[in-house]
Order: sequence, then structure tokens, then C-alpha cells
Amino acid sequence: MHFGANQGLPSVQVRALFIDKEDNLWIGTSDSGLVCLQARPIQNLNERQGLRFYMSRAIWNDGDGGLWVANEHDGLYRFEGGQFSRICGGAGGSLWLLLKTSRGDLIGGK
Repeated sequence: MHFGANQGLPSVQVRALFIDKEDNLWIGTSDSGLVCLQARPIQNLNERQGLRFYMSRAIWNDGDGGLWVANEHDGLYRFEGGQFSRICGGAGGSLWLLLKTSRGDLIGGK
């Protein structure tokens, strides 16, 4: 199966992939924010939902309905209820990876 612009994917510059418990494929891109690929249609999440910068580097689901996104230029975001909230970071607050510890804590790094 191939997905690109012809199938509705807003960018082919993919930086992160994550499959959640509902089998949705979350795609972090360099220039179009976060994309959710469900059966159909492709859902693109960006500044309209509160994600200020597009370069999503890592994606993690907390199991409580929240999706966490490490953003290369603006820190850590949580997506819940259809909106992003910036948790930490800001200008220059780069995050490139997210890891869950054995205690269940979320660690972000570069």
C-alpha cells in the first residue's frame, strides 16, 4: 500500500510514525504538522488545532486518550479532545524523541 499526495497525504517528508490502540497510523511530518491515517479520510492536524510548528519528530499515546507529540522547534504538545496544548518548550525548545520509562514516566530528548 502506498500513500502520497494523490491519496491525500499533505507531505511526503515523514519524521515519525505511531500506531495507536485503535490501529490509527499517526504520521509526524516536517512541513504539514501531524497526520492521522484512519480508514478514510486522512486527517491533517496543524495550527487550526493548536500545533504551532509543523515538524513533529516523535509521537506517543498515554493510554488515557492523550497523544503526545515532540516538536522539533516548539517543545512538547498533548493532543486531546480535538486540540493541542503545549506542555513545555517554546522557541528553541527542540524535542526529537519520546521514551516511556518502566515507571510510566515520559522522557523527551534530542
